[in-house]
Amino acid sequence: MKRILLYTLLTLSPMIADDMQKAEYFYLTHGCQSCHGMYGEGVSAPRLQGVKEKVLYERLKNLQAGKTRTTMGSVMISFAQSMDENMTRTMAKYLSTLKTPENIEYYEEDPNEDGTS
Repeated sequence: MKRILLYTLLTLSPMIADDMQKAEYFYLTHGCQSCHGMYGEGVSAPRLQGVKEKVLYERLKNLQAGKTRTTMGSVMISFAQSMDENMTRTMAKYLSTLKTPENIEYYEEDPNEDGTS
């Protein structure tokens, strides 16, 4: 399902008109999910789920000004600076809506397995 969604977004990108769809497209095509997680759950970067839109907007504006709270955050500065004011507001709004679907299944390793088949 994710592949179909991503393929659809990539092939229809010139036709995407809705701002929230543009924000989702930006999130997926700029690799945001690789650090923040597909649903903003936080992987190797801060969790975005549950953060209020106003806080996210302020963080994005700080990044655009070259301010970050961590050395790892410096990579975010270029992403934030690539957005205009409208996109910054829309991205903050989009990120504030992220949540993990209830029906998603994750693969977990069995700690009792020895790794052999």
